[in-house]
Amino acid sequence: MDKIYLVAILLLCFFISCEDDVITPTEKIYGVRGSIIDSSGEKINGVNVYCLFNYSYIPSEPNVKLLPLGTQDSIFTNQLYQNFPNPVFHETFIRFSLDAKSVISLELNSINDNKTYYSYKDTLNYGLYQHYLGNLDQDPQLENGIYSYKLKSSSLDGIKFEDKKELLLIGTENKPNSISDKNGNYLFNINEAFVGDTIMVCNFSDPNNVYEKVIYDYIFLLFRKAGYLDRIVGFTMYPGILYTQDVILYPEEDQ
Repeated sequence: MDKIYLVAILLLCFFISCEDDVITPTEKIYGVRGSIIDSSGEKINGVNVYCLFNYSYIPSEPNVKLLPLGTQDSIFTNQLYQNFPNPVFHETFIRFSLDAKSVISLELNSINDNKTYYSYKDTLNYGLYQHYLGNLDQDPQLENGIYSYKLKSSSLDGIKFEDKKELLLIGTENKPNSISDKNGNYLFNINEAFVGDTIMVCNFSDPNNVYEKVIYDYIFLLFRKAGYLDRIVGFTMYPGILYTQDVILYPEEDQ
């Protein structure tokens, strides 16, 4: 009888422990969620969702051309410049200058988790350089968002320099910010919208013209899947609120 009583107590403790595990709240995600359906009402899985931030269209830039540096009769200091173009719709250049022959390293890191996605090391002479980062919009590791790039240099006489700046990636063929599941459901996290952050805009044709642009709370999401027409929908992002917005995609033959 005592053994039966003891087993009953142990089973009760086990179920209470399991119940505690089940009801323990997980980290809440705020933003926008919903179902993606076709024109007949069927739910669509595997739809890629890209954040376009404040752009209500699919951004495009002509191929970025290497601009002449004009290094003659110039005096250079250790300096890191804003990448151009920024935002990055396809490819971009990073300019920096060195005041002496130096060992340098250049890294591209995620703002969210500080993961390094690109690194370059070299020994370079005095002068002005522009380093090419190509096809970021097709990198399967990179979601649309803000990334930092950092330059470190150490001259042969021991002078060290370090600086970092930020770039904004807005691609349409890279890693999506969300993908609809087998039930057609998607979820976009407000943390990936960088609402309220300020980016430094720099046109590809004039890299010296840099100005501020705030990422506002009204952002646009691109919904894309092969066989369907692209759909761009605007949303207002509210901190601490997760709301629902269903989206209809139309087959390409309906065009």
